[in-house]
Amino acid sequence: MDPPPNIVMAADIPTATQQSQDITLNREGEGQVGVVPNMQFTNEEVDCLNLTSGRDNKCWEELQLTTWVHNWIKNHTCYETEGFSSCFLRQVGYPELDCTGIKIPACTPPPMKRNQDPYVWYVAYNIY
Repeated sequence: MDPPPNIVMAADIPTATQQSQDITLNREGEGQVGVVPNMQFTNEEVDCLNLTSGRDNKCWEELQLTTWVHNWIKNHTCYETEGFSSCFLRQVGYPELDCTGIKIPACTPPPMKRNQDPYVWYVAYNIY
């Protein structure tokens, strides 16, 4: 069965190859061109499946999130004019976040929800 005309498969949405930002500020308030800081809270005891233990960049590989995202895209549909970030955030329970571009007040870190799926949270956080 074909999807309705205003629905497209997420896999058919073109993706940007790079996202940048004109100016960001570091902790000292100095501007940096094209740098979006990733405040990483590392801890040798971080359990990637337990979000209350902290967050660590190692979890992207440990959870094999690239493969997880590819599978998510294959199995979900988005509105025709909707980009991946909006589609994903809407379908996983964060419709209030607008991360279609660099929008400081609208695109905020996703809050952790009770019994939050770590796969969903790490992808949402990386969209942020």
